[in-house]
Amino acid sequence: MKLNQLLKLGGVVLLLSTLLGCGRLWSGGKISLPGREDLFRMTIEQQLHQKYGDAFTVEQIEFEKANMAFHKGTCKAMVSSDRYEGTFTARVDNDMENLTDDYPRLYWNDTIEARVRKALDQVEDLQETEWKVVYVLSEQVWKEEDALDEYLTQGDTYLDLTVTLPADLEQAADTVHQLRDALQEEQLQYAIACSCGGGTVILTEKKGRQPLTDEQVYGKLERSLS
Repeated sequence: MKLNQLLKLGGVVLLLSTLLGCGRLWSGGKISLPGREDLFRMTIEQQLHQKYGDAFTVEQIEFEKANMAFHKGTCKAMVSSDRYEGTFTARVDNDMENLTDDYPRLYWNDTIEARVRKALDQVEDLQETEWKVVYVLSEQVWKEEDALDEYLTQGDTYLDLTVTLPADLEQAADTVHQLRDALQEEQLQYAIACSCGGGTVILTEKKGRQPLTDEQVYGKLERSLS
């Protein structure tokens, strides 16, 4: 082997030893990569600026290894904007590609939550409810000047809702019918866990999924209450 090839090989071995030794600190599934954080901070801020046009500051950064073979590790960051209060999440692969984020939560969350409360207030016989708006990290670009209804129906955000229904089948079916109508009126995608008869019925209506018919919903409730 030529001398210059040996020198290159030795350099690679030294670099790998540094990364896998004192330069890389493992903590469960999370990795701290000293010396790379500034580069990732700058990359995430620049990519977000290119995506949205606003100025961003990475407040916190965390590296995570891949959970499966042949999958990429990721860099997750908590980010603030010069335009809105609060922080949101952004993520890139460890090769600094495939930026995803949930920036729209900063400017639409209050309005979306108000829509959820309005929908739930219209439904009778909901004995207990727990809910949260889930913002899936997305490559899509949605800005505040875009139409909120379009974001809610075409974006990746959805309502995660748990409800307790009456034990009577007809009452339960009527309550779910009211609930679905109210959520759809507000253009909300949703995943509902309905507790009834000692069981749980899952009703999910999101983009890309076939809408549930009233007959399908009734059948699910009937099986749970039988």
